[in-house]
Amino acid sequence: MSGAERRRQPRYTIKQMVAVSYAHEEFVAAHGLDLSSGGISCRTTSPLEIGQEIFLLLGLGKDETISCEGVVLHVGPDGSGFKAGIQFVNLSAEDSARLEEHLGTLQG
Repeated sequence: MSGAERRRQPRYTIKQMVAVSYAHEEFVAAHGLDLSSGGISCRTTSPLEIGQEIFLLLGLGKDETISCEGVVLHVGPDGSGFKAGIQFVNLSAEDSARLEEHLGTLQG
């Protein structure tokens, strides 16, 4: 079964910056590639480790940002950087609703 067949939520292609922090230290920029209600795929120049817990700041459009925790599910080389799949964890009900609303705008 492919990764797309295992996914529970639809994914939407995005082209935006995402701020990623390791252990709530300094943030590094990552390029968001696709987004769902359960997680995000991004490209970064910093290597991540499978199982690593991270903190994310994700823009949802006009001056709206959510902050959440995530765990790295997979990572691999991608050009001059790395591509990582991150699952959101402990997303508040409010931020989850805001994310779902944002995803609705991406559907067209």
